[in-house]
Parts: sequence; structure tokens; C-alpha cells
Amino acid sequence: MASTILDGVFEHVLSTWRRLETYLTFSAQGHVTEPAPSVAEESKNRRGPRGEGRIFRRGSICYIAYCRNGHEIRESAETTDENKARKLLRQRIEEAKKPEFVGPKEKRLDLDDLERKLQADYTRHGRRSWATVKHCLKPVKEHFKFDRLLEITPLRIEAYQDWRLKQKKARATVNREVRYLLHGFKLLFDAGEISYFPRVKLLEGENVREGFINRPEFEGRRRADRE
Repeated sequence: MASTILDGVFEHVLSTWRRLETYLTFSAQGHVTEPAPSVAEESKNRRGPRGEGRIFRRGSICYIAYCRNGHEIRESAETTDENKARKLLRQRIEEAKKPEFVGPKEKRLDLDDLERKLQADYTRHGRRSWATVKHCLKPVKEHFKFDRLLEITPLRIEAYQDWRLKQKKARATVNREVRYLLHGFKLLFDAGEISYFPRVKLLEGENVREGFINRPEFEGRRRADRE
């Protein structure tokens, strides 16, 4: 058995030497101007130049990956044909250059996804005021209950502020609700799950109360100070 292993090693070494000898011969004759690429270099070349995305497989299915606002977006090409996948990749890259581009996953995101992201962040950092955040998000979810996140634009958030003020809600209360909403958007954006987050000014003219405040207000103010 040892002899068989040694024979195999010898054949491998001999084969490698013959390929190297052939390469050196052609190089000396001027037929080769650059070293032969390594396996790693060949793999890198298959990705294409920077900014042109890449194609990879999960099982036999081709997937494409491209960047938008510094975040990589991946999606299934739903084909085993690499040429079809490359065609889809080129299409997505061109679409991603447009301001109105929306990735395949973020089209489906809603306020439940935003709430889960916030909760995961609070759990990760050991914050104990999640009940307050959940309470503040209730009217937000009620107002936007049929909307995807991409439909919650700055103008609509401003309309939400007006709606809450008409309900005689304190400006501090409305600001807390909007602050948590915007923080959830920011977490999703930083994680690369959405391509934008709305920028909205908080209401001015919050009344400074004296004396006692209730627990939700206390937690909301403490959270605002940390942010």
C-alpha cells in the first residue's frame, strides 16, 4: 500500500514538473508573456471587475450579488444557466443606479419587521425599556397598518405628526413615537436590509413638565438622552 501511495505522489510531482517545463519552454520562445494564473486568481477573475457584481451558486441554482449604497444585495437568479444569471446581474446593476430602485427583499418589509429589528437591538444591548418602545409604536403601526416600509415617506410621517397633534397628544409623546420609528429605519439601513431611511424633523416646542411624570414618559426621556 505504501508503494502505491509513493507511486501516486511520484506521478503527481512528475506531472507538475512536465507542465512547468512546458511553460518555461514556451516562455523562452516568447509565446507566454505573463505567468499562468493560480486557482485563486481564476476564481477572482470569474467575479468580474469591481462594481460589476458577482455570480455564485447554492446547490445548482445561480445567485447574483451587486451593491447599492455600499450594501451588497443578493438574490436568486432562479436558473442553473450562468449566462442567464449574468444577464439578470447586468440588468440589476443598471436598475440599482436609478434613485427609485428597490431591492427584492425590502419591497416586503413592514412595521412588524422594523419592530423585530428594534427588539433584537434592545435585547442585544440589555436594555429594559422595550415595553415602552412597544407602547410607543402601537399608534404608529395602527396609522400605517396597510403600508410597507418603503411607502412610509417623510411626507407621510409629517402627516402622522399632524394626526397625533389633532388627537391632542403632547409634542413630546409624538416625538418619542417618531423617534423610535426612525431609529428602526436606521437599524435596518445600517444592516443593509433597506436602501434608504426617511429624514424627518421632530416637533419643536415640547413642554417641560414639573413634578411627577409617569413611567412611559420617564423611560422615553431616558432613551432619548442615550440617543
